[in-house]
Amino acid sequence: MVSWEPVRATDNDRATVSASPVVTSPHEFTEGSHTVIFTAVDPSQNKKFCHFKVNVQVLRCQGLLPPANGKLESGVCGNMFGRVCRLQCNKGYELRGSIARTCDRISGTDHVHWTGNATYLKCPSLSTTDHVEKTGYGCNGPTSTFGTVCFFSCILGFEVAGGSRHRTCQENREWSGAQLQCRGVTCPAMNVKSEGLIVSPPACANSSGSLGYAAVCHFTCKKGYQLVGPRLKTCAQNTKWFPIENPSCRDVSGPAFSNCPSNILKSADRGTTWATVTWTAPTATDNSEFIPNVTHSGKRPGEKFAAGEHSIRYVGSDKTGNIGECKFKVFISVIRCVPRLHAPAGGTKFCTKDNIYGSECSFSCHIGYTRVGSSKRVCEKNTTTSTGFWTGNETHRELVRCPRLHPPPNSIQSGCVAGSDYNVFGGKCLFYCNMGYRKIKGSNERICREDGTWSGQALHCKVVRCQSLQAPDKGHVSPSSCTVSPEYDVESPSFGKTCPSDIKRFADREKNFTAVTWPTVIATDNSGVVPTVTKSGVKNIFYRGRHLVSYNATDDAGNDKTCKFFVTVEGKTKKFLI
Repeated sequence: MVSWEPVRATDNDRATVSASPVVTSPHEFTEGSHTVIFTAVDPSQNKKFCHFKVNVQVLRCQGLLPPANGKLESGVCGNMFGRVCRLQCNKGYELRGSIARTCDRISGTDHVHWTGNATYLKCPSLSTTDHVEKTGYGCNGPTSTFGTVCFFSCILGFEVAGGSRHRTCQENREWSGAQLQCRGVTCPAMNVKSEGLIVSPPACANSSGSLGYAAVCHFTCKKGYQLVGPRLKTCAQNTKWFPIENPSCRDVSGPAFSNCPSNILKSADRGTTWATVTWTAPTATDNSEFIPNVTHSGKRPGEKFAAGEHSIRYVGSDKTGNIGECKFKVFISVIRCVPRLHAPAGGTKFCTKDNIYGSECSFSCHIGYTRVGSSKRVCEKNTTTSTGFWTGNETHRELVRCPRLHPPPNSIQSGCVAGSDYNVFGGKCLFYCNMGYRKIKGSNERICREDGTWSGQALHCKVVRCQSLQAPDKGHVSPSSCTVSPEYDVESPSFGKTCPSDIKRFADREKNFTAVTWPTVIATDNSGVVPTVTKSGVKNIFYRGRHLVSYNATDDAGNDKTCKFFVTVEGKTKKFLI
């Protein structure tokens, strides 16, 4: 039965307030926890709650066991406060102690106990060694009754070293078995070996030692390795390392080249388009301390490299197949002199190596030309800028010059540059005797030759004189000192249409000359006698340039006629790549 003060509710308008439920004190409650709630409601339906808990605890004595060789009279007896249990012995046994025992409260406390004297055997309290836990009903008091079973186990981190896991209170008031002994759990040393593996603390790597319960070993890898498996292992209660899997390190880093060359830039050797290049072959090292296998592609140090770009590659591989590379390029440049040198007009050029560094170019002149500038030029290298330049001066050709000719007495000059101080190679001068004069010696045509002199001889003219004529029969001559002889010839020979015009040809392929021909030049005279013809500049092969060709016809009376024309040979223009 539980009692409490009456619960009353009031309201501000002094109206009567009802409360529910209607629970009066005292009230009977069963064992356990109970909540009592009162609700007050006024006429305006405003509510207020009052609640409290009632905890009912039933006092119970320790379970009463039947005595050895005896029993409870009713077979089963409860252990709640106020319960009375009666005891009796088996046949042949005599009861000692109280025949009836009551579960009663100890005065002034909430504790209960069985009244009367025990009618069964008791064993002394069991002590425990370090690291041992004891469990079991009736095992923790100063004594334990007959038949009480106590259980023993080692605390976490310890294992049984000897003794009994359970002990029973026997009729002789002694406990069965022996005291349980516990020792610390240890895990055997780990024999974990892997290339690159780092184990900490150092004791975890001591193969001759062992570690205690809950010891933790940490695993990491050296640089260049990747951990495979657990990062730590713990010594478990079962003396095994957890997790079971062992860690290892996988090599993920390729070999490294410590002395890999940078790109190499070099100029070709003198007079060549290649260069000999050397470098120190790189060496490879690996994090595993294994000597890597190194393969090479491309040219090797000390070999000749042609102009252009060359790739060199060294590859180092370790025993797990990881690779490292050393790559660089070799650039060979050819120093050239620009612009290219060309053969000047009226001459030829020969270069040993075109326009590359070290090339020597020499120049020669065609007939009738003279050189101005250097006869040889060399492509050299500027040591400061590594660029090419030509030595010497620019070379060109000029036509040979002949001194100015003046007309001889009693003659006319034609074809020469009037008033010029000189005439160039091939220039032609024509000379004629004045009317009433005739040539007695010398040349009607003179040509400027390659050596700067004029061909032929100076013209000499003499006055024409006629023989005296006799008067005709029965006639006379008037005046007597002058008449015209029908045999007097003053007309020059003629070439008709056989004298060619100027001729222009191209030199043969990859040559500076060609063969030039023209129709036969024929001279005639009014006397019917074939005049004497002299030739100048006529040849089978003509080199590049401008050449004068002349034919001179002279009759028996000393009259002459010249046929002249120019043969020009040009070279085909080539496009040069600079």
